[in-house]
Amino acid sequence: MGARFGIYFGVENPEDDFNWRTTQQSYNVPMARAFVKKALENGMYFVDPGNGPVPPHCGFSTQHSDEDISEALNRMDKIFAQIK
Repeated sequence: MGARFGIYFGVENPEDDFNWRTTQQSYNVPMARAFVKKALENGMYFVDPGNGPVPPHCGFSTQHSDEDISEALNRMDKIFAQIK
């Protein structure tokens, strides 16, 4: 049991999240790949989008504690600041 989420790099309008054609046009693959690389360097695994405009899906499970999630979010904040 758990939840999944996607990170839509380059998609600025939240309304576009559900419009695949619009999302594909603005999705920033190089930024997504930079995030995945930095995440791995920081002990986190995210799916590499490859060369396609496919937002990687990510997730957490009931095995993750609140502290685990907090730590992951802190690491992600640092990564976002680095690749901005």
